[in-house]
Amino acid sequence: MPLPTHRPIYQFVGQQLRKLRADRNLTQAQVAKVLGVSAQQYQKYEDAQSRATIAVVVVLANYYGIRINDILDGAPLPDVSPEPHPAVAPPNSDEEEVLLMRLFAAYSKLSSPQEKRQLVDVAESKSATVMPLPMKTPAT
Repeated sequence: MPLPTHRPIYQFVGQQLRKLRADRNLTQAQVAKVLGVSAQQYQKYEDAQSRATIAVVVVLANYYGIRINDILDGAPLPDVSPEPHPAVAPPNSDEEEVLLMRLFAAYSKLSSPQEKRQLVDVAESKSATVMPLPMKTPAT
């Protein structure tokens, strides 16, 4: 189902994807092949008729040899209503998606595993749920 094109975050990401592709003289079909989608689907990402997921952004950042943040820098954040809101945002809300993209971009800029763990620790300390780390089994 096509999304309304008035959503600024999707328009921004679509414009970024179009610019990156055009700067490299690539066709929509060529980039679509990298993503494993049709040229029509890729065109919808550029036109903000479909949401370009974080997976799309990650794959294209790697393909273009740039950081995720290079695509997302300057993205407009949705207005947050000053009125009370539910404690948990709907899983597919625009605000949540933008925040997840920003968090992932910040995480990917960190170089050391210790810094990455500290970022996760801070995020988990702000929530009620802490995910346990997988246990390593000793070699026998």
